[in-house]
Amino acid sequence: LKSLADRTPAVVWKLLFAMLPQGHSSSTPTHRPVWRDWVSTWREGTSDADYWKQVAVAAESIVQLVGNDPARWSEVLDELQSVPEKYRMQLIGRLQNFPIDKINPDERRHLAEHLRKIICRHRDSADTRWALPAESVEQLKQALPTWLPNELSERHAWLFVPWLDLEGFRGEYERMQAEIDRLREDALSEIVDREGFEGVLKLVDIVEAPGQVGETLAHSDHVPEDRILPELLGSSDSKIQSLAANYADRKSTRLNSSHTDISRMPSSA
Repeated sequence: LKSLADRTPAVVWKLLFAMLPQGHSSSTPTHRPVWRDWVSTWREGTSDADYWKQVAVAAESIVQLVGNDPARWSEVLDELQSVPEKYRMQLIGRLQNFPIDKINPDERRHLAEHLRKIICRHRDSADTRWALPAESVEQLKQALPTWLPNELSERHAWLFVPWLDLEGFRGEYERMQAEIDRLREDALSEIVDREGFEGVLKLVDIVEAPGQVGETLAHSDHVPEDRILPELLGSSDSKIQSLAANYADRKSTRLNSSHTDISRMPSSA
């Protein structure tokens, strides 16, 4: 493995994860030998000791090879529950003391968002056999602040995605959505207070769902309507156009709903 790691590190990296315990896996073993005299001493399978030695070697190699590569760290986070405790603690320790200045801001933001998802996934699945121990999840949570971006727009970008799960709301979609709406509005309020509308445009440039920014703005008075409509509807930037279109749509929906409510009011005598 060490020799292959020097020559074909990308191949060995994938192999190491395949050597870790898997929750759902199968194999097709080779045929039992027939024309060999040593078959009488052969038995199917391998010893537990040999298997766990293989797992330990794979985990130790992962610790050695992960380096400061954000893409590799993302894969490590996905499979952390399969890594034996000794090596898992080493990896979490390195994550907590990662040299942030060695990677660019985009990589830092993406890994922070991924780490947040991993924490949420394991906290909400704590009653399953595959979930990380509570102690490991708590240590990951302690590592998260180190990874949070310095830029305000980048720090809040994780809120504006097509689908968002929050920790602690499993099976309670309506309550979770209300909390998401609150977090989004608070984030935009902070950005506007500190950076003005320019900060909102910076946010729109990096988020996955810029339309969500427009919808949230439509429910607040953080930005005057004339800063968005009608000028931004004709923007050549698709993200800004999405912001404006969703803002206009939500404003229109609210206005129509208001008119409907008024029309249903009983007339005075």
